[in-house]
Amino acid sequence: MIKGTDHILPGLHKLVQVLDTAVASRSPAHAYAGVCAALPLLVGDAQVQLPAFAWRPHPEHYARHELYCSREHGYCVVAMVWAPGQATPLHDHDGSWCVEAVWSGQLEVTHWHLLQADDDSGWRFAQGARQHQRAGDCSGLLASAPYHSVRNPDPQAVAVSIHVYQHRLGQCMVFDPDRNGRHWPRLLPLANDA
Repeated sequence: MIKGTDHILPGLHKLVQVLDTAVASRSPAHAYAGVCAALPLLVGDAQVQLPAFAWRPHPEHYARHELYCSREHGYCVVAMVWAPGQATPLHDHDGSWCVEAVWSGQLEVTHWHLLQADDDSGWRFAQGARQHQRAGDCSGLLASAPYHSVRNPDPQAVAVSIHVYQHRLGQCMVFDPDRNGRHWPRLLPLANDA
């Protein structure tokens, strides 16, 4: 686990170079587009090697392994490891854009549209596009459309994805569904898995 320095793990130098170029001196929308274009090209590149810990799943939930945080540009790179069937709840990214690429295996990403935000009577969402992604596929969220859920649909294989966030995320809002189609927000602190 890296505590937000410019320390680059072995095997990640090219990843950092490409991301630095993608986000340098750009608006958030342009940085997002640059990372969306660059990240899929790095999947399978022999010059980019994820550390061994970034392949380890957690038995109870998807694992988060922070790989790098840029002091200069502010972005943060996190590897997530998904055992078969593991998933996130519907969630946001605390105001940050995010680009994610499947590194290995497959993921199902569902986008959600906010219909109503009311802490007293519940939040309401409409399900949007559902994407089935394999290694090299990329998706993301902008602050203007910030809600999605992610799961590993494979009953046997682990999946690994790389997530690039506009800034380090210490928390996000998750939305727990009830039987009446409403969702109830709760703040979820985010931690790295050892």
